[in-house]
Amino acid sequence: MPRSLNVNEWDSPEAQWAGIRWAGAAKQAFNGARGQALLKELEAALLAMPAKRLIAHEWAADGDVCSLGALDVHRMVERTGMNWDAARLVVQQTALDIESVGSLDEFYDDAHRSEVYWEETNPAQFAKDRLSMTFTLAWEIIYENDDPFYSFRISPEQRYRGMLKWVQSRIHVN
Repeated sequence: MPRSLNVNEWDSPEAQWAGIRWAGAAKQAFNGARGQALLKELEAALLAMPAKRLIAHEWAADGDVCSLGALDVHRMVERTGMNWDAARLVVQQTALDIESVGSLDEFYDDAHRSEVYWEETNPAQFAKDRLSMTFTLAWEIIYENDDPFYSFRISPEQRYRGMLKWVQSRIHVN
C-alpha cells in the first residue's frame, strides 16, 4: 500500500497520478464481470430488505444495516435459509466482534496512522475479506453509503433509495 499523502501534497503530481490510478481501478472494478455480478447481487439484497432503510458509518446496528451489511445478511439468508432478522442479528454480532472496524470518515485526513492500523481497522478491508470483493469496489460502495458530505442530512429511507438508484445505475444492461 502506498504511503498516505499529507494534506499539503494533494496537488502534487504523485497525488494526481494516484487519483488517476484509483479512477482506473474503480472503473475496472465496476465494469468487470465480478464487479457486475456483485452489483446485481447487491441490488437483489437491497430489494429483499424487509425494511427499506440503510444506516451510515456502521455495518449493522440497532436493527439496521449499511448497504454492504445488507449484502452480508442476504448472503446468509441465501446460504442458511434463516429469516432476515435472524441473519441480521448474526451479522450484527459479527460486526460488533470486529470492534476496530470504523468508518471511512476516520481515514480521510489520517496520514499519521500506521499502515498496520490502517489494514486492521479499515472498513473496506473488512468488506473485502468478509464479502470476497475487491478493495476498490468495497471502498467505492462504502464511500457512497457513508458519503461525509450528506450522510448526516438524510434519513435511512432516503439513503436506501439513493443507494438502490446508485447501484442500479452502475449495472450494465446487455
